[in-house]
Amino acid sequence: MTVSQDPASSRECAAPTGDSQPVRLTTWHDAARLILIGAPIATVTTLVCVFWVDLPLATWLHGHGWDSHAWMRWLMVTPIVLVPMAGLYLLVHVLRRSCGSVTRHEHVAFVLCSGLLVSQEIKDMLKRAFGRTWPRDVSDLGTAPPSADCAPASLGYINDGLHSFTLFAGATKPFQAFPSGSTSALLTVALPIMVLYPRTRLPLGVFLLASLSSLVITNTHFLGDIFGGVYVGAVAACICLAVLGAPRGERSN
Repeated sequence: MTVSQDPASSRECAAPTGDSQPVRLTTWHDAARLILIGAPIATVTTLVCVFWVDLPLATWLHGHGWDSHAWMRWLMVTPIVLVPMAGLYLLVHVLRRSCGSVTRHEHVAFVLCSGLLVSQEIKDMLKRAFGRTWPRDVSDLGTAPPSADCAPASLGYINDGLHSFTLFAGATKPFQAFPSGSTSALLTVALPIMVLYPRTRLPLGVFLLASLSSLVITNTHFLGDIFGGVYVGAVAACICLAVLGAPRGERSN
């Protein structure tokens, strides 16, 4: 089965799972609306968390011992593994395409892997720009390295009481909390899969909720970091669906 589509597929296509109901894919207009409307919503939500929620919540979780459950960190392994796997799959896909046409499933995987790598690069740029410190050091990295700026380097708010946004200081690990890369990676891949393969919605939805909750409960990320990652991941996922739903001619323009 090749990846060519007729123009009508920009709106709907048959579910790759074989379900009889057509799946409505995101259009480029949907992606543009999400970028324009989602940005102020994500900004306001993040600012509310930064000023009134993040520090009290992190303190409360630590005070009640919620962030001491090491087993919850296993839920964070998936996004760490996804990125190198995506890079490897792109190489395999190139070799596969050189031998002939690919199936719809392979094309979906190619688009999602490409979107994941792009979203992670955007996430890295935002981390360097905002330079936010972490809730706590969950990896025992030792003494925090000195910052390139005048702001003191922090091992985390719970560790040393320091919390700051130091713009463009995110080249060092202590200033790379915002936005959450794990969140953006999970949503970039999971949301399109949930749209294209309806039977995965419940298990993936539960897994997403558990994974994002664990990032906050273990004080790996502030809640505001999660909302920032949700915006990046949702935009990347929406663009992936727009690419998958666009006719062949529109993709090349």
